[in-house]
Amino acid sequence: MMHPLYLGLLVPLSVLGLLALTAFPRLRRAWLLLVSAVFLLCVQPQTWWLTLLLAILAWVAPRLGMKGAAAYAVLAVGTLFAVKATGRAWPVGLSFVAIQGVAYAVDAARDVSDRGSLPDALAYLLFFPKLSAGPIARFAPFREALHAARVNWDGLEKGLIRLAVGLGKKLLIADSLYPLATAAFSGAAHPLAWGASLLCCPLYVYFDFAGCTDAALGVAQMLGVTLPENFNRPFHALSLRDFWRRWHMSLSGFFRDYVYIPLGGSRCAAWRKLRNVAVVFLLMGVWHGFTWGYLLFGTWHALLMVLEHGGVLRPEKWRPWLARFYTLVAVSVGFVIFMATGVPGFSLTHEALRQAVMAITPTGLIAFAFATAVLICEGHAGRLPAWLMRPVALALLVLAWMQLLSGGYMPMLYAQF
Repeated sequence: MMHPLYLGLLVPLSVLGLLALTAFPRLRRAWLLLVSAVFLLCVQPQTWWLTLLLAILAWVAPRLGMKGAAAYAVLAVGTLFAVKATGRAWPVGLSFVAIQGVAYAVDAARDVSDRGSLPDALAYLLFFPKLSAGPIARFAPFREALHAARVNWDGLEKGLIRLAVGLGKKLLIADSLYPLATAAFSGAAHPLAWGASLLCCPLYVYFDFAGCTDAALGVAQMLGVTLPENFNRPFHALSLRDFWRRWHMSLSGFFRDYVYIPLGGSRCAAWRKLRNVAVVFLLMGVWHGFTWGYLLFGTWHALLMVLEHGGVLRPEKWRPWLARFYTLVAVSVGFVIFMATGVPGFSLTHEALRQAVMAITPTGLIAFAFATAVLICEGHAGRLPAWLMRPVALALLVLAWMQLLSGGYMPMLYAQF
């Protein structure tokens, strides 16, 4: 998604193709499916067949009833675990296709009228704006949006602004925060480096992931398709439970509907409810990969969520500033665990201090200031007048395009999951 050819060639061709096929709804769907297939071939030149096979089997499985859907769920999850266990490069988008395939297969097995055609299912699972990093959509609303997809000026303008904002978050803020976020991960680190990582790890992950999500939503809007929102001001949360209602909402919703509720949800004995909460967050950690960092990330959140659900920690009863401070600390520690590449230690040597100071660059500090300002102002951007957003979006597009052409950008963090 963050590549000059994607933004300069694939997206414009997709828009022009839909404009040329305005009077032919079925051909519009076929065009989007063709463009998505080309994108899949580009990002997965060797493993495209695996993703395509999972997508086709997701459509076939519910035709065999709930047993077929269950078999597909086992196959999809088993494939994810097998690929992750090899430690090889992870095929871009495979996990998002597998998860949405499970959701489609289960829902289609429950409701025969909601199965759709094979082209509908493939367009849903392989739709190129959300293939790399989500968000995770549901089939029924996506199919309705796909069939009604039309390119118009309002959608183009709003989508382009959303795309520009996403590129700014990812390329100008997140990438600039990366040295600060990883300052403590190069062996024994100075406390100054640890402080930088604790402050910047959650910001880096958020602006990288939310930026890519905004870009995906923007491109989809340009094509006339509405995708679900994935974030709702997560750093304004007053508890970890509240945070996970606001962070990666499409993944949280998937685990709620297809793991937590089938296990019994909250309508069971207290100890079973706590078990269900723990299982969900342990699986969330495993979903990211089979490394100690991801397993500990899931365990950390599982522990705190069990304590909150069990009433041991009750931040909703605390003063707002204390509840927000607790949540930010819990989230920061979690993301340091998430991003750490090993088990770094502490060092008070002059060399460790020098490395810490070198990591705190003016660019990183400016990015940190902008990130903080964006978080404070989140929720108010939609109130800004169009005459102001247009030049801001244009400036972001120009700066992001210069960054892309220079090659000075980092791969999307969540594309590897």
